[in-house]
Order: sequence, then C-alpha cells, then structure tokens
Amino acid sequence: MGKEHFRISSELKNVIGQDLITDDFVAIFELVKNSFDANASKVSVVFCLDNNTPSIHIVDNGKGMSMKDIRDKWLFVAYSAKKEGTEDEVGVRNRHYAGNKGVGRFSCDRLGEILHMEAKTRSSAISALDVDWRAFERHAKNEFVSVDVSLQEKSHFSDIPNLGAIKQSQGVVLSISRLREPKSWTYEKLRNLKRALSKLLDPFDGDMTQRQIVISAKAFLKRDAEESEKNVKKGGEPYPVNGPVGNSLFSVLQSKTTSINAKIEGEKLVVRLEDRGTFIYSSEEKLGEEFSLLKDVSLDASIAYLNQAAKATFARRMGIASVSFGSLFLVKNGFRIYPIGEESNDFWGIDRRKQQGYNRYLGSREILGRIRIESDDDSRFRESSSRDKGLIDTPALAQLRECALYLIRKLEAFVVGVSWEDKPDKNEETSARLQLDKNKAKIIQLVKKLSLNKAIHIVDFNRDLVSILDKRSEGFEESLDSLRQIAVTQKDTGLYKRVEQAINRLKKAKADLAEANRIAQAEQDARMRAEAEAAKSRAEARKADESRKKTEDKLKEEQKRSIFLSASVGQDKDFLLGFLHQITICSIAARQDLEEAIIGVDNHELSAQDLRESLTDVMEWLEKIATLAKFSTKANFRYESQPRVDDLPMFAEQYIQKVAPAYESFITLHERLDFHFNCSFNPLEMGVVFDNLISNSKKAHASSLTFESMEYKDSNMLLITDDGDGLTEDTDRIFENGYTRTNGSGIGLYFCKKLLEKIHADIILSPIQPKKGTSFALVFKK
Repeated sequence: MGKEHFRISSELKNVIGQDLITDDFVAIFELVKNSFDANASKVSVVFCLDNNTPSIHIVDNGKGMSMKDIRDKWLFVAYSAKKEGTEDEVGVRNRHYAGNKGVGRFSCDRLGEILHMEAKTRSSAISALDVDWRAFERHAKNEFVSVDVSLQEKSHFSDIPNLGAIKQSQGVVLSISRLREPKSWTYEKLRNLKRALSKLLDPFDGDMTQRQIVISAKAFLKRDAEESEKNVKKGGEPYPVNGPVGNSLFSVLQSKTTSINAKIEGEKLVVRLEDRGTFIYSSEEKLGEEFSLLKDVSLDASIAYLNQAAKATFARRMGIASVSFGSLFLVKNGFRIYPIGEESNDFWGIDRRKQQGYNRYLGSREILGRIRIESDDDSRFRESSSRDKGLIDTPALAQLRECALYLIRKLEAFVVGVSWEDKPDKNEETSARLQLDKNKAKIIQLVKKLSLNKAIHIVDFNRDLVSILDKRSEGFEESLDSLRQIAVTQKDTGLYKRVEQAINRLKKAKADLAEANRIAQAEQDARMRAEAEAAKSRAEARKADESRKKTEDKLKEEQKRSIFLSASVGQDKDFLLGFLHQITICSIAARQDLEEAIIGVDNHELSAQDLRESLTDVMEWLEKIATLAKFSTKANFRYESQPRVDDLPMFAEQYIQKVAPAYESFITLHERLDFHFNCSFNPLEMGVVFDNLISNSKKAHASSLTFESMEYKDSNMLLITDDGDGLTEDTDRIFENGYTRTNGSGIGLYFCKKLLEKIHADIILSPIQPKKGTSFALVFKK
C-alpha cells in the first residue's frame, strides 16, 4: 500500500474567499488591518467609480513585501507569519497583530475579480503580482496549485486613477478591478463605510495620530459639499466621504455621559465612575474565581450611559443616532471585533436582560462603550474564520461577557438609583442636579453600600456630593447615619467630626422643639379644660334653642366646604393660642439658626457661603412668621404643622379672596381655578410661595396677576401669570440662591423651589410665556 496525499480543488478559493467573507465592509476591514499589522501609519482607500472600469485601491506605507515574501508568505495559503512569530525580525517590535489566520488576503476576491498588487520593502525592488480570480472558478476539477498567477519586478509604482503617482520608499498597493457589485458602491454606502472604519480602531481611543485611514472618492466631491452644507445648517458637523476617517467619539462623549471606566491590573479590578465630568467614586477589588481566566489579560473597559441630552448631542455631532452607531464594542489587540456592538447585535446579552426588568436595567439603546483586551492567547479569544461572525465561544469569552455585565450593573446602580429617579435629569447636559439634596442623599446611600461591602475597597469619593445635607431635607437624619458609617469605614476623621457636630446640633434642635411643644401642649390642655367647663354651661342652651343648633350646623357645613379659610376673622382664645404656638416654634428655629451662625463665626468655621446659607435659613423662618401674621389678621385659619392632602386650587381661591386683598392697592388678582385636584401640601408654606410670587410681580411693575389650574401631560399644574416686565436673560439661573436682577436678596424663588421640593413638587417657567410678563408653573406629579 502506497502513500497518498490530499488534492486541493481550485474551488478552495471560493471557500476561503467569497464564501467565507460575505460582507464588503468586512473585506475592506481585513485588508486595512493587514496594512496596520505591517506597521503602516497611513492607509488610503481609493474608489475610482467615475469611469467604465470602476476599481478599488488600497495603498499603505507599511514595511511592504519583497518578491521572496510574496512567494513564501502571501502565496502560501493559510500560512501566517504572524502566528508563527516570523512576521517581524526578532526584537524589532513587541506587539499584537490584528490577524493571524493567513486568509485575510482573500478579501480581495470578495471585492473584485482581478487583483493587481505592487509591493516594496525599503531594500527591495517593486514586485508586481497579478491574480485573475476567475481562473480558479472555471472548472472545479482543476487543482488549486495548477492555476497560474503572474509575479514580476517593476522599477516604479503604477499611477492610481484619481490619486496620481505613488511616491514612497516602501509599502503595498492593492488594485482591485472588475468589481463584483460595482453599482452597490453608492454615496450612502461609502458614508456608512467611513462610519464603520471609524469604529475599526478603538472607538474610545481619541488618538488617531498613529494610525490614519483616508478615503478618496472623487466621483462624490460635489455631493460631499452639498451634504456637508446641509449638516452645518442643521447644527451638525460636516461629514464628507472624502478625507481622513475621524474618530471623534471620545470628544463627543467627554463630559456628556455617565461613564464607568475599569481596568484589570494584575489580580485587581479598578473602577472609576463619573457623571458628565463630575467624579463620583473610584474603587478596587480582587478578581474572584468567576473571572479567573481574565487575571492575566490586559483589559480596559469604558461604558457610558447616554441620557436624552447626550443622545441629541451625539446625533448632532456624528450625523447619526447613537443606537445606529452601536452599543458596546469589543476591541482585541487594537482592532474592533465585528459585528459585536452593532445595532441589533446582542452579543453581551444586554437586551435579553433588559426584557426581564425594563425599568431596572440598561439596554443597548442607552449604552455606548467598548471593552478592550490585549492577548496573544488565541485559544481564549479566537476569531471565527468567517470574519463577520465575531469570536468563537470559549470559557474565557463567557467570563468576559459576565465581567461586562458586572460593570454594567455597577453603572446601573448609579443611573437607575440616582439619574432615573430624578426625571428632569434626562434632559440635562451637565451634572448640576447632582447638587440637589435628594440626589446627594441617593449618592450617599450608594457610597455607603459600597463601603460596607468587604470585598470592595473605596479608593476615593466626591466629598462635595457625599456631604452633610440641608437639615430640612427629606432623609436628613438617615443621611447623617450613612455618612457616619462611611466616615468610619473610610477612616475619614474630618467627615466624622462634621457629622458628629451635625448630630449634636440636631439633638439640640429636637430638644428645643420638644420644649416648645411641651409649653404649647400645656397651654392647649388648659384651654381644653376651660372649654370642657364652658361646654357644660352651653349644653342646656343648645337643647333649648333648636334654631341656633340649625344655624351652627349650617355654619359647620360651610366651614367644611371652605376647608382652609373661614369667612370671618376669629379672635377667640383657641385661635390666638394656635397662632402663638406656631410663631413660637418658628421663632425658636430662627434663634437656633442664628446661634449656630454666631458659633460658627466665633470658631472661624463658617465661610461666606456658609454664613449666607445660615442667614437664608433665618429669613425663611421670618417669611413663615410674616405669612402667619397675614393669616391671623385676614382669615380664621388654624395652622397645622404637617402637610395635608386637600384641594390645592380651592385653597388658592380662598387665599386670593381672604388673605391676598392686602395686595390690592398695587396689583389686581384674578383666578381661573375650575380644574380641581388634591395633593399633599403645607398651607403655611404654600402661603409663603404665593407671597413670594406676588411680591416678585410687584417688583416687575405688574398690574394684574392670574392664578389658573390645569392638567398638563402627566402632571397637575397651577399657573401664576403676571403682566409685568418679564424675563429677558439668565432664565436658567432664576432659582439659584442669591441670584437677583433687582436690589433684593435673590432668595425668594429659591425659597419657593425648596419648599415645593419638600412635597415632591416643583416650580418652573411655564411652557408657554405671555407676550408681556412672566408665567410660573407649580407642578404636581399625579
């Protein structure tokens, strides 16, 4: 029995050419990556589509090939010098290669029937290779090695149509003619190719100086000018087909997104979280067994959440919606693995996961980023032979997927727990709303949770956000407890001292309030005893006088309908003691704030900003006392210190009729309060809001002010509109503490916003402004 050998049909060309690489873009990717693997710093992709013989040319300035290289490597099917380690001289360059399968060269077959290649090293002559791929297709029984190709030397590079003479000392020129699908290369396709090539290299690298790709298609120069002009008029940027392939994603996303950046350093996972340029926290943790196959892999991840404002910015700058650009890319050895991260590609399982909890998880439509790995171990992260199919599943790849989801969960903890809870934040380009106490409280809880996790070490956190809240903020006491735990676990003595001081002040405030309540309760008990005695003497009179009883019942019904304000002023002891009780509480609170400010000044602990905030607190208590005085003289209103659920438009109507007439000397009040809705509010604090808005209208020289209730989208609204001077500038700053365009303190609208936020409401400029004057909207979510 003799030995036999495999015979290879010429059909092998199709198997590793057109049948293996089925996408034009992937074919160009492979050829460009080969150029960069050959140390090229620039690759030109030239489309000659304006003649009868359309062609594609790929020109690089890499190290080139000699005639020996072409014979021993390029024409040796499935041989890879990169894989063998002989691509570069020993010690010349220590790097990873984008490809190592020895079949990428057959991408030329995917694009066209004829290949003319010219190659030159710095020390060799120019070698010219001609391949007619049709010769391999004529008969399947022809042996692959029997099909001839032409290889010869030349003295100079051939001129490239639309590009001119090639003047370089080394490199490779691929000229592909008799294109397979010449009519498919439209302007739109080339524009999409340029976007795809911009993602070929690391989309988050932000540095294209080392590797440049240039597209030339002179047939579309005029179209480029027209489309660029359209984009600029729409507020975008020119995005011509011709010219360098830019990678501006990094600059687009910088300071616009919430992002998590992570690296594997040895056996540690190091994480940093930022929100629109504001640092939140950084941490590190030891890699667990679930990531054991990643411990010696160089991994660098950057994953960003795009809110509505960031998506709009991206679309305007890039000329394409972020969802169409892609989601979470995988970059291996400096080049992107296609099609991972493409629209509708769910390689990471992000969208499958989101289907399980739509309001709890991020999906690919909200995520943009990349995971970059550097590895020569092809057994761990092995590309599919079909270069548009990504990576072959391996245990290491499964761990990489799980690592990606682990990082996304860390990002979700902030996005879902903080950003999504603050609905207006989705339209904000900056992180300014993080300074709101309700958002700072959520960040404090997040940092506390991390600090209590023994497997995670917090390296640093934002001490401007993880700080003591305003003492009137919802969750103030809970946040103090969380801050104390953070201070203990992080061994932050400064924070611990500030928290303890705040806790002591809180205890004193509670004691003072308890004493005020005790005094008020004693007064109330004495009043009730007196009322009980009076009730005995009135009992017989009520029995004898039925008509009086009917009158009293009718009065009670009328009082019930009025809800808040009665028709006449009461001067009975019960009424006066009630107001005295509330004024006492407000006075004690104002005194305590002043005492704290004085102590702070004496101890040199208060900055000018801190002193202003303390005096602002005092002014707020005085505002409440002033409003109490209006109630006491204009209406028989019994104030309750806690918010109540009632009809806000009816309260506004009675406020205008009973309390606000004091303003009629300078402004006329109108009301259109036909739409009624219930919400939780504190009548006294709502009176403070009304007083401030009426006062502002007076300062704006308004003669008329209208209150109107309405339903708007998913909210109930109370519109307050005047015919004054109106707002002309800086409308986005009017609610800031201290901002004023008059000689006032600049805290009126700030008060209004703070008081409304306490009951989960808001004050904004109305969506529709009058031609003359200003309209504010009090917004109450249903």
